[in-house]
Amino acid sequence: MQVRLITSADDPYTWEVLPEKEYLFKKHLSKHSIGAYMELWREVGVSFEAVLAAKREPQQPQQESTETKVSFTARIEVLQTDNAKLTDELNQWKDQALRATEEVNQLTITMQENKRQDAQKWH
Repeated sequence: MQVRLITSADDPYTWEVLPEKEYLFKKHLSKHSIGAYMELWREVGVSFEAVLAAKREPQQPQQESTETKVSFTARIEVLQTDNAKLTDELNQWKDQALRATEEVNQLTITMQENKRQDAQKWH
């Protein structure tokens, strides 16, 4: 099997690519420079990965030496899930801060009213 950057419908794979690396997949391998080859070598599994064309499911984690290397797609899914959780948590903190601010404002008003009432008692 030949590896192609520009795949066709007959190829058993396609590429999942981060937007900032899409330019590498707009030319055939033979049209790239040595620098592009080096970039492809460095970025495989980091900024792009090959996935089955028929079904674009994340690959299972692969064992690589002593540490597990997670596929590019699986890493994106984990980051998207983490991002959603953090967004929810941030919104909860914002709501809590808003309620606390409202409570402080109400307590400040109550305290000012109490001071005014105390001042009226003493005069």
